[in-house]
Amino acid sequence: MENRWTAAADYDQFAARLQKRNAAILANAIPNGPVYSHVLDAGCGTGFATAALLEARPVRTVTAVDVSREMLTQAERNLLRFREHEILYVNQSITDLGGSQPYDLIISNAALHWTYPDIGGAIDHLAGLLRPGGCIAFTTAGRSVASEEFDEKISNAIVAVGGTIDRHPFRQRRISPDEATRFCEAAGLDVIEAFIIERATNVAPAEYVAWASSSGRAWTELPGGEASLAAELLADQEEFRVGHWSTLIVARSVQN
Repeated sequence: MENRWTAAADYDQFAARLQKRNAAILANAIPNGPVYSHVLDAGCGTGFATAALLEARPVRTVTAVDVSREMLTQAERNLLRFREHEILYVNQSITDLGGSQPYDLIISNAALHWTYPDIGGAIDHLAGLLRPGGCIAFTTAGRSVASEEFDEKISNAIVAVGGTIDRHPFRQRRISPDEATRFCEAAGLDVIEAFIIERATNVAPAEYVAWASSSGRAWTELPGGEASLAAELLADQEEFRVGHWSTLIVARSVQN
């Protein structure tokens, strides 16, 4: 899995509006009951999901894993206020994770889409790390009719200013709740919740282009630079309506 952000500071700046909010929704969708003794945060980034979980549910130990050492260092800083919890930081890819002790709970916020083109394989791998009856909860880039229309608009703007679309544009990384459910069921998981989170906001086009550039370019080149794309998106309006879609899944292991 690639690190698609240029710096952890970029992530905290640009992701706070969306990923941080989604982390709170994710944490509160997790069944509330016995203490989760052994938790895995797969693709923890700078710690949004772990922080939301520790604020919402009883937890003993969290293993926070990310492929980026810089993200982990920032997560360690961001989670200092949770000193009463044991948090282990591991620099590793989601798909390389192992361990002899099964997890009671696995969470993942805005990370699984970076395992494309084998998102189903990544879910299957994580499911194999759960204890029987253990819970997995994740958000990933969501697909809907509205997201397809938005992505088409962005693609057309990139082409209009002479840019070239990546071989794997971000829209290919999106999955719908139905697709996510099928992946989970194939991995031996019983789905409890499956829905899409849709957010929309008005931003300056230059702000959107900066965010997209930090999170993973949807283009390989722009002859006129990023300003040319911002100008194309601006057209005759001062602000650009940005949509963001996430698929959220909560499921339990039904393995014996």
